[in-house]
Amino acid sequence: MKICVIPDIHGRTVWRDIITTDNYDKIVFLGDYLDTRDYISINNQCNNFREIVRYKKANKNQVILLLGNHDFHYTLYCRDSYSGYKAATDANVGRDVLEAIKDGSIEACYSYDKFLFSHAGISKEWLENNNCENFDNPEKIAIFVNNLLKYIPRVFNFTPGPNNSGYGDDTCQGPIWIRPDSLLKSSLEGITQVVGHTQDEKIIIHNNLILTDTLGYSKEFLVITDGVPEIRLIK
Repeated sequence: MKICVIPDIHGRTVWRDIITTDNYDKIVFLGDYLDTRDYISINNQCNNFREIVRYKKANKNQVILLLGNHDFHYTLYCRDSYSGYKAATDANVGRDVLEAIKDGSIEACYSYDKFLFSHAGISKEWLENNNCENFDNPEKIAIFVNNLLKYIPRVFNFTPGPNNSGYGDDTCQGPIWIRPDSLLKSSLEGITQVVGHTQDEKIIIHNNLILTDTLGYSKEFLVITDGVPEIRLIK
């Protein structure tokens, strides 16, 4: 199994180059398709998002689209708007984001073998707070989390915690908000989580956590081949 991981897009079209670099069994987008960090027009960002969704629908079993916080705040499920939110983006593509979640094109979590993929990561505390009973089985966790998005999407809202961190650095934060330090403090034993969300200059591989949000810096992306992670560079 060869899995290509594409972190936070933020309006960029570089994903088109990444998907042609090899023959991949699975291509996993980690969310944040919107709210550019570059000089990309709202119209181009929205068209890019729609193209990604069409790509998913044309390759339903190969392509996995996951939800990011910069996508979630354009849905009716989100009770607030957050950093990067643009009313014009909402008017242009908000309904499309919501529809992609409703029809299952966008999920919250994906699992393969010992790996668990989500936008920001899944803490044991968050699972406990939402009455999950499985902490050691990535597949069951993914099913549980995806069902929460389908039936109780409000639990994906930003959750103020004991640190009172507006940055999301609390162990109670959910899969589209939690930061790496808090995730490591409330990690899932025996599971390697692959996440974006927190921008770094280079991909960082811990024992049970891989941080991949590097497209804005090093242009690195992650490939996992038969369980072995490999860092590749966009040429």
